[in-house]
Amino acid sequence: VITSPLPTLGGLLPQQGVQQAPQEASVPTKALTEARTIKEQLLLEGTIATLRRGGSVLIPSDVAGSVPEILLLLDAAWEQDRQLSSNYPLVWLSSMGDMVLDHLKTRLEWMSKEVLARFEERIASNPFMLRNVRIFQSLEELCSAHPLSRPKVIISSSPDLESGDARELFMRLCGEPMNLLWFLGLPPAGTLAR
Repeated sequence: VITSPLPTLGGLLPQQGVQQAPQEASVPTKALTEARTIKEQLLLEGTIATLRRGGSVLIPSDVAGSVPEILLLLDAAWEQDRQLSSNYPLVWLSSMGDMVLDHLKTRLEWMSKEVLARFEERIASNPFMLRNVRIFQSLEELCSAHPLSRPKVIISSSPDLESGDARELFMRLCGEPMNLLWFLGLPPAGTLAR
């Protein structure tokens, strides 16, 4: 299943019933309390429902764009529901993920007001000290720790799926109908993602 919640199309979505998730995606969990918007709620509901059905979730994202936000959302959701964190790995596939995360930890002044407020509420508790996210530098490293046949959430650092591990991962996962692909924006024209 390929799903694409496009933030730029928010005004074009049907307004009636937009706040209700599909019946199959509705899952009772404390993790949903982390959603600040309807789009975040739908992303969490669809992700959790896919995992519980035995599928994996691939989220191709731009490192400079949506990765920090999606990392915070998913880590907070996994923190709220220990069943998620103990049964479904939350991984970021990026050859430079460790370095990017280190830079994010020191650049909080560029983050949203919510992130800054969270930091100020708990002094010495950086929001990017992610407890539930493991970073893997290569697909081989990921597969040796978590076989692709087991349900998991994978954030990849290639929003267009055109090269590297993100493309290979997509090719391996796309044949299984229980898996889910979330696009967080409109992929560029002429790419595999489009």
